Amino acid sequence: MLGGEFAGHGAQVGVECLNQDPKSPTTAHLGPAWKISQEEIYLIKNHDSKECQELLMLDKHPNNPNQAGQFPISWSKSYGQGRVFYTSLGHREDIWDDDTPPNFKRINSKEISLAYQKHILEGIKWTLGLSGEVKP
Repeated sequence: MLGGEFAGHGAQVGVECLNQDPKSPTTAHLGPAWKISQEEIYLIKNHDSKECQELLMLDKHPNNPNQAGQFPISWSKSYGQGRVFYTSLGHREDIWDDDTPPNFKRINSKEISLAYQKHILEGIKWTLGLSGEVKP
């Protein structure tokens, strides 16, 4: 149903997520590439990009930049009569909370947090059928 399975993750790293669908309400605000200062990136197995609408991806392994490939980060898809929105982002408090206290040692900027919040909100709205078309 989800469109892939968790395969593991490495250490938290900085990444540049490539926007695969700049017209999607979930990614329209992110521009062609969205840089995140630090995040734990999930590696996904059994993901078929033909069965999903790719939203964000990496073009290199997050923990080995010399290893090129396609590493999905976020996607949407239909499932039966419903909709599925998935994002692997959101592990660090300072990516989802724009008011993270200073003693947390914020690495991701407030702008990254606000962009992430919009990514999630628009994903929820899309899943509820309040915006956009279902693809594929």
